Amino acid sequence: MALRAQGAGPGPRGEGPASGGAGPAPGGGALRESLAQAEAAVRCDPRDGQSWYVLGNAHVSLFFAGGQSPGSARRALAAYAQAERVDPAAAANPDLHLNRATLLQYLERFQGALEGLSRASDLAPQWEEPRRRHQQLIGYLGDLCRLLETRGKLRGKRRRGVAGPVPLPLLGPLGGAGGPRPSPIAGLRPGPNPHRVVLGRALFSLTPPGGVPYTIGLQDGGGAVAAVTVYNSAPNWGVAVGDAVGVAEPVLSQHLHQHQGQTFSFVSLRVPSPLSLVVNGKRPPGHALAPPRLALTNPSAMPEEPATPPARC
Repeated sequence: MALRAQGAGPGPRGEGPASGGAGPAPGGGALRESLAQAEAAVRCDPRDGQSWYVLGNAHVSLFFAGGQSPGSARRALAAYAQAERVDPAAAANPDLHLNRATLLQYLERFQGALEGLSRASDLAPQWEEPRRRHQQLIGYLGDLCRLLETRGKLRGKRRRGVAGPVPLPLLGPLGGAGGPRPSPIAGLRPGPNPHRVVLGRALFSLTPPGGVPYTIGLQDGGGAVAAVTVYNSAPNWGVAVGDAVGVAEPVLSQHLHQHQGQTFSFVSLRVPSPLSLVVNGKRPPGHALAPPRLALTNPSAMPEEPATPPARC
């Protein structure tokens, strides 16, 4: 079973004649039932790598369906690691590497995502999905770095129009006494930056295949640039070049990834929701918010996993 995080709304069905299709993840009750059964299975036989793999999948599904809890992500990664540790067959399962890469990419741990997609492709050379997604992620990171370096390829009047400080009134509801303190990108520290806000102009927007994350190239008043990665945004929401964008309590990451002879280096500001932003002095409308869905596909030749039965030890 292969997992994919997609933007909200209708998405493509699974591709290929052997595909089982794609659809939204089951409801929270069904997911927790599956999780309980998977936990029981690993308690029954802690040396069964397949059971640990299924447990990892259950935590990934719960992560996307249950508010994207960091705890679910940690438990998923731990279960996948345990599957590899106890069972060589699980370590050679391309689905495991693909599904873990799906989660790592969403967490912006791009180095691990690239390596996982590459490993899945090596293990299943006839399986198109890991190879395609590997190429797509390399393309997204390469495009992002180039657009940041060239300031969105803006020239002349358009380039001058986004330069210089943005008027503080365009912070809108984030401005004034008691609001977060305006800060340049250079004044932020890695990780969360509570009680801070970055105000800048949009240089470009970039949407990778699958729609997650919606990415804004932001230039602050001092000319520093960063990628604002916006999660849980509706597919019909976006910003225009030149828009004033305020990013409240940004989570900063300094990326440096090297893969297959290429280097990807940039700064990102992760935003959990478009409603965390202010665009031209106003909050985005409520319909700008739409959580991603998890697509379940089975495009490989391997049979789909049966549901985990209740463990009987």
